[in-house]
Amino acid sequence: MLLGVDIGNTTIYFGIINDEKIEKTFRISTEKARTADEYTVIIKNVLEENTSIKEITDIIMASVVPEITNEVEKALYNITGLNTILVKRDIPKTFHMSEECVRALGADLIADSTGAISKYKTPIIVFDMGTATTCSVINKEGKFMGGMICPGLKTSVDALIGKASQLSNFTLGNPKQVVGLDTAECINAGAIFGHSSMINGLRKKVEEETGEKYTVVLTGGNSDYVAKYVAKDIIQDKNLIFEGLKELYKQK
Repeated sequence: MLLGVDIGNTTIYFGIINDEKIEKTFRISTEKARTADEYTVIIKNVLEENTSIKEITDIIMASVVPEITNEVEKALYNITGLNTILVKRDIPKTFHMSEECVRALGADLIADSTGAISKYKTPIIVFDMGTATTCSVINKEGKFMGGMICPGLKTSVDALIGKASQLSNFTLGNPKQVVGLDTAECINAGAIFGHSSMINGLRKKVEEETGEKYTVVLTGGNSDYVAKYVAKDIIQDKNLIFEGLKELYKQK
């Protein structure tokens, strides 16, 4: 059984992969101040709630938080006795991209792109909605061409609330309508309709600039908020990163 791990700026996302299937996923919060010993206790508890630790045979991880990568690796070794395969350190380049992209591209986007190429028809645009909303563009030949990084949905809302003292009790949720009738409704409408319109608009700009029609995939922890508001042909695939980690594991 393969354990996939995605360390993001807000959460650490775990996926249990068994016989090519992603059986279960779960998250814990990302805390840069935690030690390996603290992560050992937390991760061990959450793993025991979701699977049998002794059945884990391999671990593969993508991380965009270098401050805690080693701590989580140590914790996973403490729990399983296994060394972690780390994307960008232990796995060779598995799809074509420019040298500039090789240096700058995060491990999460490598995994997303690998998963997208393995499942969907190229060319592909992947929108990954986490702390940031990233856009990855892959051409017909499966080459990573670059992309965009935008403020994430919750990141934007949290920044707004943090600057407005009267909004401390706001909860992000489905907007009732485009035109809000009170402050909370207005923020929900602006955040969710605004973010979904951004995704639709960026997709259109990429297609206009490149002259191609793309398969568009929406993923990430915040994708549920906008999935029903984006264009109907956009595919939501919440576990895309684990599809990519699974493929990268095969190519190690």
